[in-house]
Amino acid sequence: MKLINLIATASVLSACSQLPTGTADNASLTWMEVKPEPFAYQDQSEKYKSTELEIVLAAGSAMELKFAMQKHDTMVYQWQVQGDAEGLSLTEFHGHTAKPDDGSLGTLVFYKKHQDSQESGSLTAAFAGDHGWYFENDTDKDISIQLTAAGWYESVKEIPVPR
Repeated sequence: MKLINLIATASVLSACSQLPTGTADNASLTWMEVKPEPFAYQDQSEKYKSTELEIVLAAGSAMELKFAMQKHDTMVYQWQVQGDAEGLSLTEFHGHTAKPDDGSLGTLVFYKKHQDSQESGSLTAAFAGDHGWYFENDTDKDISIQLTAAGWYESVKEIPVPR
């Protein structure tokens, strides 16, 4: 009889270990706990930064806007051309590592290439390096781009690109 009770108890305990878990107000009867997706949640030791920029892209010029980020840093962003957006001939949202000192190839990724007058979204950096945009203005008029970003990044640089 003790063996039957032991087997029955083991069966009940084994079945209970498969039940959903919860901690308050019978949550175990409503939800089943699952593991979070990778990078769904990240603790950060630093406070997030926010940046608002108005970028004036002169007629016939190009520039890069670079956010220095560490691997797995995340930011949300939006930018929009103010006024007539016809002059923005190319936008590349990309990221790259620093140039290696030993002459080997660095890493470069293009997230999006387009000619739209706006963009918004989020980015989690797959590697440490500069992540941001290349903007090109092929008109004879200056273009104003309003950008807002928030998240974890070390610095923001505007770099003119010779054409």
